[in-house]
Amino acid sequence: AAYPDCRKDELAALLSVSDRQLTRIFTPGTLVEESMIGGPEAVYMMAFVEAKADGAGRKSDAYGVCIVDCGTGEIQLGEFADDRHRTNFETLLVQKHPREILVLGDESPLAPSAQSWTLMKAALMSNCIVMRRKPGADSFPDAEQTARLLREKRYFASDRLVPEDEAKDWPPVLRDARARLPLAFGAFGAAVLYLCDLKLDRALLPVRNFRVYEHSNSAVSMVLDGQTLRNLDVLSNSVSGGLEGTLMLAVDHTRTAFGKRLLTQWVCSPLVDVAQIEARLGAVDALNGPMQELA
Repeated sequence: AAYPDCRKDELAALLSVSDRQLTRIFTPGTLVEESMIGGPEAVYMMAFVEAKADGAGRKSDAYGVCIVDCGTGEIQLGEFADDRHRTNFETLLVQKHPREILVLGDESPLAPSAQSWTLMKAALMSNCIVMRRKPGADSFPDAEQTARLLREKRYFASDRLVPEDEAKDWPPVLRDARARLPLAFGAFGAAVLYLCDLKLDRALLPVRNFRVYEHSNSAVSMVLDGQTLRNLDVLSNSVSGGLEGTLMLAVDHTRTAFGKRLLTQWVCSPLVDVAQIEARLGAVDALNGPMQELA
């Protein structure tokens, strides 16, 4: 009716040009546009499993985590033991403030404990979404099911390798996680399936931007746990949870989202190694001196 002068074949050709299909699903934890996020802050989606201490083979509680930053395409995998206060897990929540979290349902032995639920309620923003998934190859796979998933999807496939040997072409972080970090590798599988649902997997995984998540590195930086970050109002204030009165607000003069992410990492992990401190100060002097015009 809108094109009365078109022949049927012309109309069909016109409509075929504007053929549409679902290409992306937006969720709070996978936004990349600053106009939607409301600022340059990093937005994280996280999947994790929790293995409880059994007094025999496992002497302490342990977490396997996968943290996805869709804005940079970075995917972090990590596995760490924790104390009965869940100090390392709380630090992770306070530092990353994920917008979405994937966990196993209560029927799984790797589901979050009561202590973890308490920490998530206390440390996370009110708009964080927690999604419970059933264990299984199509929702929250274990390490072996995750390996099969990657072989089927062939994100890192090379023409010279058959699917059975494709693991040789996986990024080193993934190969290491497959061999040594079964909890983290299973959490990664859950994140991959979620990215598949959002049609983001083919855009992020082949970039190979993987790194190991380290909850602390006392050799080069000061360890600030979650309680310290909250009590000192480093990233958010203890009254409203906002930025007012925080250290981050006082020192943040970054211009880009990438700069803000890096500054947040530095603020949460102050350097203690003298050589690295001098190197960072030297870089600042160079940018304020001979390289100022270039900067």
